[in-house]
Amino acid sequence: MSLLNQIVLGTFLYSQWLYFKSHSLPILYMIRNSISRSLPAFFLILISALFSIIYDASAQTEEKDSRGKDFWFTFIPNLHVNRPQTDSLYIFISATEATNGTISYRGRTGNWNTVQFSITDPSTIYQLPLFWQNWELQGQYLSPGYQTSGNNQAEIPANNSFHIIADREVSVYALNQASTTSDAFIVLPTDALGKDHYVLAYNSDANNNNGGNTPSEFAVVATENNTQISILPSIQTSRSNSKNPISVILSQGQSYLVQSSLLATVSGGYGDLTGSRVQADKPIALFAGHQRATIPVKTSDLRSRDHIVEQIPSVESWGRTALVVPYPQPNGSTLTAQDLYRVIAAYDSTDIIINGKKATTLNSGGMYESVLVSSQSITSNKAILVAQYKKTSGTNTTNFALGDPFMMLVPPSEQYQKFYRFINVQAVNYSNGFEELRGYSDQWITVIMPNTAIDKTLLDNKQVSSYVGINIIPINGTKYSYTWVPVQDGNHTVESSEPVGIFVYGYGSANSYGYVGGMSFRSFDFNPPQITGKSECKGFIGAVFDTVAGDTRIVSVSIPKDSLINCIAQDIPQFSEPQDSVQYTFTLINPYLDGSARIIAIDSVDQKTEKKIVIKGFTVSTKIVDVTNIPEKLNWSLPVGRKQCYSIELENYGSQDQTINPIMSNNTLNYYSFSGSFPLTLKPGQKSNFTVCFESKDQVNRLDTMYLSNSCINRPLIEFTIRTYDDKYDPVIVSESDSCNSCFLLSITDSTVNDGGLLSVSQIEAQNIQWNIPANISPLYRVLTACIVDPFKDAVYAIQAVDNNGNSTIFRDTIPGFTLQISAMKNPEKLKGLPIGINYCDSVSIKNNGNFIQTIEYSQFKKNVQFSVPISQFPIVLNPKDQKSIVFCYNPIKVADTLQYEKDTDTLFFGRDCVSLPLPFEGFAIDDNHLTKAKCSVDIIIGIVKIPQPGLSDIIVFPNPISVQNNAATLQFTLGSMQDISLDIFSPLTMHKVHMYDGVRRSPGQYTIEVPIQELHSGFYYFMLKAGPYSEFIPISIY
Repeated sequence: MSLLNQIVLGTFLYSQWLYFKSHSLPILYMIRNSISRSLPAFFLILISALFSIIYDASAQTEEKDSRGKDFWFTFIPNLHVNRPQTDSLYIFISATEATNGTISYRGRTGNWNTVQFSITDPSTIYQLPLFWQNWELQGQYLSPGYQTSGNNQAEIPANNSFHIIADREVSVYALNQASTTSDAFIVLPTDALGKDHYVLAYNSDANNNNGGNTPSEFAVVATENNTQISILPSIQTSRSNSKNPISVILSQGQSYLVQSSLLATVSGGYGDLTGSRVQADKPIALFAGHQRATIPVKTSDLRSRDHIVEQIPSVESWGRTALVVPYPQPNGSTLTAQDLYRVIAAYDSTDIIINGKKATTLNSGGMYESVLVSSQSITSNKAILVAQYKKTSGTNTTNFALGDPFMMLVPPSEQYQKFYRFINVQAVNYSNGFEELRGYSDQWITVIMPNTAIDKTLLDNKQVSSYVGINIIPINGTKYSYTWVPVQDGNHTVESSEPVGIFVYGYGSANSYGYVGGMSFRSFDFNPPQITGKSECKGFIGAVFDTVAGDTRIVSVSIPKDSLINCIAQDIPQFSEPQDSVQYTFTLINPYLDGSARIIAIDSVDQKTEKKIVIKGFTVSTKIVDVTNIPEKLNWSLPVGRKQCYSIELENYGSQDQTINPIMSNNTLNYYSFSGSFPLTLKPGQKSNFTVCFESKDQVNRLDTMYLSNSCINRPLIEFTIRTYDDKYDPVIVSESDSCNSCFLLSITDSTVNDGGLLSVSQIEAQNIQWNIPANISPLYRVLTACIVDPFKDAVYAIQAVDNNGNSTIFRDTIPGFTLQISAMKNPEKLKGLPIGINYCDSVSIKNNGNFIQTIEYSQFKKNVQFSVPISQFPIVLNPKDQKSIVFCYNPIKVADTLQYEKDTDTLFFGRDCVSLPLPFEGFAIDDNHLTKAKCSVDIIIGIVKIPQPGLSDIIVFPNPISVQNNAATLQFTLGSMQDISLDIFSPLTMHKVHMYDGVRRSPGQYTIEVPIQELHSGFYYFMLKAGPYSEFIPISIY
């Protein structure tokens, strides 16, 4: 093994040790002798130091149970309200052989008290009663008269704890006895404790119909100094009123109480701490339950309540099976509601099977609850913890019936034992105004036995099946049966030829207790082998582990040959079964492609783990450089000082994240630069663009290669062949105007083969100009836009362009504005009241106020019908400061009403380059008739009268006015005799005449002629119709 591989392997093993250590899982010694022999001495020392702790911790192979020599515990808050002065805490100690020991306990003050105990006769059980007030933890809800709110110990380190040390193994039970509210629990020895727990408790009761609010609760006791504890509450807690994680460091013997918030906003006051996770870096004792519970909660007719508590074992000692059986119902107990059981899961995707049928699937910390009216066989695919709950016995009418809630853990059948010594406790109870010296009038045990051991199971040295009135009830679908046995107060033993389970409980007036009689803590192999590892340069190194407590080790590791894709598997070394760890290695065939393989591991109980290993190749490149890894070739010839850039699109075509950096050969980064942020991470399928640029201040000839690097491989991407030379050419500036000659696009280039690129472009003059300067397009090409601010003024601009070699170009331009000033006619009243048919002409004045010659090429009225401009006067040229006249004419064709006449209006426009000056005109016509008197005083009207012509009559042109889009006008007339006819179209403004018909002879009659007009411009015209000696002018307006 190479030194590099040794270091990688050692680092990997060390990281695995840290991982398991941080997850509070016992680790077994993992280094095979074959690996150890191949490591150098200095590394063996390191590995030995790291794993000696692990080996020592797991060297004990003796199965743990509920008996031991060292115990830590505390009492969570009860509610002392009926007769607090008689309430007590009891400690019971049983042994199978004579022993001595010490009980140390302390309360809020932190002062230790010590009691020595001795058990000389193993058939007796030692008990120590203590008045509750000084030693029980205090929470948010107080026992009146004995506790004050200022002493609330919730969520602060407290000193309240008990510590028992014995010379020989003993069993310890504890009872929190209060009038009408009690419960007992078995105390687990320190060597059976763990570091990872989930809380199993019950719902808070903030709306109890009997008054009083009591919370769901749990408490932790540290068994070693400097114990780091992390708590993830499942519901808001009382002091912080939040679900925020809690982190606290406890010294040995310190406890930490957590109670749920009782606010109505928290689950309606029924918050439940079940599912809270409690982890530590050293073994801890966890106690959970309820201060005083109504079960089932939210059942309005139930009245009495009771304290419930159990010590919760750590996750590694949970099982995958449980048998829950109903309780015998106490006399007088209400039939309202049923007893319950709960199942909590330690891992996600935990299937809960009840009597062979799937009930639900839970995630870690999830809980399943159901009624307990008959025996139930519970199984699961992963670790679970089960507890069963006695219901409330009293109602509003039977408040002091026998029995009340208690909580009892149900161990898996694999943790049953063959021998138990236990006690059915007795204590004073104050109920319904009376003090009862025997607080528990009914004492019971439940025994669950294999069917093959029924006749070999003894209670107090007598066959259980021989007790009078005993019924042995099979548990359907299992090999077990159960029975209830009424017993007397005091000490008892149960022993059998095979492991059995026992549950101890008692009923009193509105009171009860219950606890599991004992259990072993066998670590089950629920965990299949773990396959882990990491990619390394051009390969993958990993290991298969089966090292969690209870694991049965690896017997087989295989890699199917048909699963190998683009990789070679190193032969797995031969090993003698079973092994706790096996190393494997893969090497890529093509390092620029991902590889994959399938690895299969099997442990001693045939649990199989199959995992696809993906071996990370260097899978980032461009479309041009494919997996053949042939770099792209670029040849550039550049002027000195020009920056040349090349855009590159990278793509991660593999299945793993890739982190890359671009690098250059020959240490040439002073010539090259990269855009973008590096190092760059690309996800599978992701693309990213960046730019590489070259620039040199000197003449050079270079051959360079750009690589992509992922810290393992430098992948060639582009080969550059570059020559630079001097630039002697000036930049080029080109101006292009828009259609209105108002904005000018200036293109500045320095882009010929020998150009070095632009250094700067600056504006050196601007009059009546607004600049628009976009971002630089490229080092070789820039654009500017110069727009005239006021089109009626002259404008000047100039720019200068300088390239990277100092060559310069200045561009200047002057743009004449539209500097004309038009004056209206001096007497516009002359246009009003003209005789119809007259053609009146006048003029307006126009002046050039600018510095440049202005030329008016042409102008006309907008409508150009009654008002018109003779075109013969154009073009009009005005030198700077010149003033000239423009002639216009008005030809009214419609007589206006003398009362409400219609005016003729039009607008004359003068303009250039999309700029124009409007001049409005207005006029109207009247009949040219005159009223006078003759010598004989007779009124005479003198006017123009049209005399009919007998040879040419009934002349009509329609439509009139007519649009040029009509293409033709219709002319109708009547001939009185045979005549030669002709038709001309005449413009009175231009004097232009168009011949349409000439000398066509026609007979008398009515005629219709279509006269084409599509070649005519809009304006006013006359149709000149002649028929022999007769003629007629017909006006027509074309628009």
